[in-house]
Amino acid sequence: KAAGSSASLALDLIQLAGLAAGASSAASSTAYAVDAVVKEALLFFAIMPQDANLEALGRHRPAAGAGEDIFRSFGQQAHADARAAGEACALAHQLVASESRGGSFTGGNILPAALAAGRVANHADRTAATAREGAQLCMGILEDAVQVNASALARETAKRCAEQAL
Repeated sequence: KAAGSSASLALDLIQLAGLAAGASSAASSTAYAVDAVVKEALLFFAIMPQDANLEALGRHRPAAGAGEDIFRSFGQQAHADARAAGEACALAHQLVASESRGGSFTGGNILPAALAAGRVANHADRTAATAREGAQLCMGILEDAVQVNASALARETAKRCAEQAL
């Protein structure tokens, strides 16, 4: 019975490591998708006149770079969370590997490995939440581009930003 329990535990640990890797990979992919959105948003802001009233940002844009800074912060936050997910995933894998060395499972690393996998999931969720917030702002700048009768290039850039966000 102990051998069956040990095999079941080994399978659980392997599944845990696999799930952590999947969540970490998703966070990384999401962060790179946020990068594409940020680039489109920065292009949009570069095209728009500085005195354009952009409701998506909740204010008139008196300070040059205010909108750009908001989007840059989304990119930075997404990458920070994806990086943290990757680090937690590496720790989870290290703990699973050390637990499974020698074929006997002591159980000493199971809880820390599960906690590390939980951190991966939390950081992946935060990366996704950051992407959703950026997407909402992209929809707002698309709306703003239409409302302020922006140039065709600005409207097309806002449209690409929104498409990237989706």
